[in-house]
Amino acid sequence: MTMKFKALLVACVILGLLTEPLGAQNSATERVIGGHSPTLAWPYAASIIIDGSLLCGGTLVAPKFVLTAAHCTTDERTLQVRKSFEIRLGSSSRESGGEVFHAIRVITHENFGKPHRLENDIALLELDRSADIQPVQLEGLPASSGRSVSIDNESRAIPFAKIVGWGRTNPDPSVSSASETLIEADIPIVDNTACQRSWTGDPSIGSIDQRRICAGQSEGGVDSCSGDSGGPLLSKSADGQWAEVGLVSFGTERCAKAGVYGVYTRVSAFHDWLARNLSIEQGHTPPVAVPTSPITSASTIVAAAGKEDGRVRVTIGPDRNMMVGDEFRISVSSVFDGYLLLLDLDNEGKITQLFPNPRSELGNADGRILAETPLTLPDANYGQGFKFTASEPFGRGRVIAVVSTTRSGIEDLLRAQDGFASVGSSHLASLDFVLKQRPQISSSTTVPPSDGWAAGQIDYIVSAGH
Repeated sequence: MTMKFKALLVACVILGLLTEPLGAQNSATERVIGGHSPTLAWPYAASIIIDGSLLCGGTLVAPKFVLTAAHCTTDERTLQVRKSFEIRLGSSSRESGGEVFHAIRVITHENFGKPHRLENDIALLELDRSADIQPVQLEGLPASSGRSVSIDNESRAIPFAKIVGWGRTNPDPSVSSASETLIEADIPIVDNTACQRSWTGDPSIGSIDQRRICAGQSEGGVDSCSGDSGGPLLSKSADGQWAEVGLVSFGTERCAKAGVYGVYTRVSAFHDWLARNLSIEQGHTPPVAVPTSPITSASTIVAAAGKEDGRVRVTIGPDRNMMVGDEFRISVSSVFDGYLLLLDLDNEGKITQLFPNPRSELGNADGRILAETPLTLPDANYGQGFKFTASEPFGRGRVIAVVSTTRSGIEDLLRAQDGFASVGSSHLASLDFVLKQRPQISSSTTVPPSDGWAAGQIDYIVSAGH
C-alpha cells in the first residue's frame, strides 16, 4: 500500500491553510506524500523492517504489541507469514535512536484477503519485551483510564486526520524515496460512498464498507505511500484526545493521484478481534464513551459539504496553499438562489463566520446569493484596505459554504456578526438542529424545495512565513 499526505484573516480574519496528499498502492510498502516534519511527538509510531528490506509502519497499542497491516506480515505470493521483524520505537529516525524490538509472534487476521484482496487488513506483532512508551489510544477500545474514544462526525474535533510514516515521498513508484525521518500530513476524511466511486474500476478490492475508512483530497497531492503501510490514521476527538481510527491499507501505485482516495482499515470495526488478541480485560472497568460536548464542528454541514456534489462550489485564490501573510479571496457559487453562510473551520477546530460580515452589508445587506452568479469576497464594495490574509494556526483548514433557500430558523447566523468572532457552540447547535429538520438539496434534485439547503467546501493549508 502507499500513503500520501497532503488559517484565515480578514482585515483581519484569519484562516489556516495547508494541503498534503494521501495515496495508496497495492503493495506492502507505503509512504507519506505532501507531508512535513512532525509538529507533535508520536513516540508510539513504529518503523518496521521486514525480512531485512521491506519497510512498513505501525503503532504501539499495548506495552508488548504493535498494530500494523496484515499485508505487511504475509508474503503476497506464497501467503506465508514473513519471518523477521525489526521494530523501532521512540525515534523520529527510521534507522537510529529509540529502541529496537523483534517480533516473537505474528497475529494476522484469520480472514485477511477473504474473499477479496486486502480485506480485513490488520495484524498484531508481539514484541520480545515490553516497551516503556505510552501506547496510542485506539478508537473503540478502552485506554488504561477505562475510557474509550468514539470519533464520529459529532465528536470529531476537525474533519481532518493525520497520517505519519517513513514511506515514499515521491509519487513516482520508479523513484526510491523513503524518508529517513518521520513525516506527518493533515488529510481530509472522505465519505465511503465517494471513496467507493473512486475505486469502481478495481473489483478485486471488494466493498469500501464499514471495515474501511478513506482519506485524501480529490485533486490529489497528499497521501500515504510505499513504506507507510500499517501506519496510523489519527483523529482528534472534541475533548482533544488523539486516537488511531485507521491504519494504512492500500491506494494507487502512483500515490497522491487525483480522483482516487487512500483506503485504511477502520480500527473500530475490529474492536472484538483486537480486544481478544490483546487480552483486554473489560469486566472490571467498563469502557466509558467520551461525552459529546456541545457541537464544535457543525457536524451536519461538515458531512454534507464533504460530499462535494457541485450544488455549492467554493474556490480560494490565487492559491489555497498559503504562507502566513498571503492575501487571498474566496468565491462561492450555487445552482439555486438562496442565503449564504460562509464559515472557516481552522486546524484547531475553531469556527469563524466569514459571511455575512460587517463589511458585506455595504453591498449585500441580506446575504443573498443568486443561482450561477459567483459571489467573491472581498469585492470592491468592501472598501479600501479590507483583505483576507492567511494566519496561524498552521496546518489544514476548511471553508464551508451553506446556502439555504430560506432564512427561517437561522436568522441569527445570517446576520452580520460583530467583527469576525468565532461562532459559539449554541449557534452551531442551533444550526445543526435546524438543518437536520430540513431536506438537503442534492445533485439529483431537479427543483430545489422551498425550505432546503446544500453545502460545499474547500480545504486550504497555512504554513510558516516566507
